[in-house]
Amino acid sequence: MELIPQELKDAPNWLVWRFVEKRPGEFTKEPFDAKRAGQHARSNDSSTWSAYQIAEYAWRNSDLSGVGFVLSPESPYICVDLDHCISEDGQILPWAQEILDRFPSYAEISPSGRGIKIYARSSKEKHAKKSHAFDGKQKVELFTQNQYLCVTGNLFGDYREITDCTDAHAWLLDQYFAPKGPPPPPPTRPSYHYVPDTSGGLSADALAWKYIEKVEPAVSGQRGHDRTMRVACILVQGFGLSVEAARPILKSYSSQCLPPWSEKELEHKLKSADAQPGHQTAQGLMPRGWKYAEYLERMPSNGPDIDISAFVRSLEQPAEVKVEAKADEPKSTKLGNFPLEEIEGIPGLLGEIIDYNLRNAIYPQPELAFAGALSLLSALTGRKVRDSRNLRTNLYILGLARTGTGKEWARDINMRILDAANAAHYLGPEDLASDAAIYSQLEQQPSTLFQLDEVAQFFTMIRSGPYTPSHLGKINSSLLKLYTSSNKPMRCTGYADASRNRIINEPHVVLYGTNNPDGLWAALSKKSLTEGLVGRLLVFEGRGYQIAQKRATIETIPQTIIDAVRWWIDFQPGHVLSSINPQPITVPYSGDASDRMDKHIHEINLRQIDEDPDHAAVWSRSGEKAKKLALLFACSRAHTGEDIVVEIEDVNRAIKINNWVTRKLLHECEEQLADNETESNKKKILRIVGSKQMTMNELTRKTQFLKSRDRQELLNDLAEGGDLIMQQFETGGRPKVMLWRPDRVRTP
Repeated sequence: MELIPQELKDAPNWLVWRFVEKRPGEFTKEPFDAKRAGQHARSNDSSTWSAYQIAEYAWRNSDLSGVGFVLSPESPYICVDLDHCISEDGQILPWAQEILDRFPSYAEISPSGRGIKIYARSSKEKHAKKSHAFDGKQKVELFTQNQYLCVTGNLFGDYREITDCTDAHAWLLDQYFAPKGPPPPPPTRPSYHYVPDTSGGLSADALAWKYIEKVEPAVSGQRGHDRTMRVACILVQGFGLSVEAARPILKSYSSQCLPPWSEKELEHKLKSADAQPGHQTAQGLMPRGWKYAEYLERMPSNGPDIDISAFVRSLEQPAEVKVEAKADEPKSTKLGNFPLEEIEGIPGLLGEIIDYNLRNAIYPQPELAFAGALSLLSALTGRKVRDSRNLRTNLYILGLARTGTGKEWARDINMRILDAANAAHYLGPEDLASDAAIYSQLEQQPSTLFQLDEVAQFFTMIRSGPYTPSHLGKINSSLLKLYTSSNKPMRCTGYADASRNRIINEPHVVLYGTNNPDGLWAALSKKSLTEGLVGRLLVFEGRGYQIAQKRATIETIPQTIIDAVRWWIDFQPGHVLSSINPQPITVPYSGDASDRMDKHIHEINLRQIDEDPDHAAVWSRSGEKAKKLALLFACSRAHTGEDIVVEIEDVNRAIKINNWVTRKLLHECEEQLADNETESNKKKILRIVGSKQMTMNELTRKTQFLKSRDRQELLNDLAEGGDLIMQQFETGGRPKVMLWRPDRVRTP
C-alpha cells in the first residue's frame, strides 16, 4: 500500500471494506467503520470515516478485505472507474486506453484485477455519478462525491501522484455523458439489389446463389476450413450481403461439403467475414460489394446473356483472405521438432535445474526437464510477481512420455529440491479426491504445486457428465476458476457448511501432471476445448525411448539451486503480512520487449478471426501463456542480483516455445479428440494408417477392437469424405486392397 499517494493518505476520508457473499458465488464490497468493529460506514456520513493509519491497522489486524476512500462534496478529488477494461489476456481495451491517455494521474488496478481506477483533482462543479456502458460488463463510471472506492495500491502505469485533470474531466463529460438528443438515423448500407429496368440483370443474392452452384465444395482434410471461410467472405464482402441474407446460401453450400458444417460453425464464419475491413485480393483490399459492382458494370454491355460461369470462375482468382505470416507464425503447417535450442542455456534457476535433471536422468527427456523446472519456478514466484496488467505466473503443465522412459523424473527432481530447501510445504497432495482437498491445501499454502501422475485418470474422473459424482465434477470448475483468480480474492466452496468456506486472497495453483500420450487424449473430448481446460494447458511431449545413461549415483543438488530456491521463498515483497494480503512487485518490460509482445498479441487476435470455434478457444489463451512464460524467464535470473526485467530475449523465447506448443496441441486435438464413439474410431483408423500405405489385411489385424461390419462402414465413410483412399490392385492372384491418407501420401 506504500504506492498510494500521500495526498490521499493525508485526507481523513478512509474506511474499510469486506467481500460479502449475497448469493452463491456473488460478492459485494460492503463498507465498515474502521473505528467501530462490525459497524457499517456511509459515504455521506463523515463520522464513519477515519484517518488512513486507523483504516490500515484495522484491515491488517482482521479478516477485512481492504481499505477504501470516500469522495466528499468538499474534496477536490474525482475518480474515473474503468470496469472490465482489461481483457482475459491482459490487454487494455481501446476505449479505456483513450481515457487513460487523457488522465495523466495516479491509477491502480481494482480488486477484481479486470478494472482500473484513476484518481485526479478537478475544479469542475460536483455532480452525481455518471455511467456509460460498452459491450457486456465493460463500462466507464465517473464519481465526484458521496461515493466510497476500494483502494488497492496496485499501481497501474507510471503516474504515482494525484494531478489536476480538469480539462480531461470536461472532455470525459462531453465524450460520454453529454445530454442525449434524438437518436441519429441508422447508417444506410449500400444496396446491391438494384435491377436495371431493361437489362434483366440479377440481384446480388441471386448472383450469389449462382456462385454457390458453381463453386467446389469443401472437403475435410483438404483445407476445407479455408475454402468455406473464403466462400463466406465472397458472400458477405464480395456481394455485399448481410449475415442474414448470406446465411441460407452458405447453409446450402455446406450441405454439399464433406462433412457438412454445423450451424454454429457457419454462423462463426459469417460473422468473421462480416467483421473484415474489406476483401483481400491480389489487387489489394477491395471494398464491400466490390464483386457485385463489377457485375453491374459488365452487365449493360453484355445484357442478361453475360457468361455467369465465366464470371463465377473469376471469383476464384483473388488470393484467399489470410493473415500475413510473421516470423513466429510461419505459413507452413509442418510442426517440426520442439525448439530445443530455446531451452539450452536458459540463464538462471531454470537452466540450472534443467542441467541437473539431464545430468542425472537415466533416460534424458529435455522437454520434460524444462516442463518440471517451469512448474517449480511458477510455484515459487506465486503471489510475488506480476506484470503491468496484473498477470501472474500460475500455469497448468503436462509432461507426456511413454511408460518406462522416465516421465516421473522431473517430478522427483522438484520434490528433492524443495526438500533440500526446507520448502516441502509448497507441494500439494498427489491425489485430489475433491475440490475441498484443493482449498484445504491453499488455506495452508496459498501458492501450491500439485504434481499428479497418471493425470489422464484424474481428467477422466473429473470430466463432467450425467454420472459424475458432484464432488468430482466440481474439481473441473474449481480448476478453471482458480486459473483466473490468481490476482484476486476467491471464496472456497468445497464445504457444505458455508462457515468453513474461507476467502483465499490471490490463490496460486500450479499443476504439473504426467501421463503417457495415448492415455491423455483418450481422457479428453472436443468439449474440453470449448470448456476452456485444454486451452489453459501447456503440453510438453518427450521423445520416446532413449538409450539409458549409466549413473552409479545421483549427484547432490547443487548449492546454487538451493540458494536460488531459498531466495524466492524468503522474498516477501510489500510488508510482513504479505502471506495474507500479498503485494507482488510489478516486473517491467524493456521497450523493445514490450513492442515485440504487443505485436505478437495483435497477430494472435488476427489469427483467431480465421479459426473455427474450437481452435479459436485454444488460441485465445495463447497470448496469455506467452506472457506468463516471458515473466518466468525474467524471474529465472532474479536471484543473481539483477533487477527483474522482461527483456527481448525472454519474449522471443516465450513466443517460439509457446507457438510450437500451441500448434502441437491443436494438431493432437485434431488427430485425437472426438465428440462421439464413431468419430473417435474414425480417427483411430486414420492414426493407424498414418503416413504410409497399408494393406486391408494389415489394417484388419490392427483394428481387432472393431467388428467387421463396423470397420467397413467406417472405412466407407472415410473414403466418401476424402480422408482415406481405398484402391484395389491386381497382383496376378487375389486382388490386393491398399489404403492411404491423401494428405500424407501421394497417389502410388
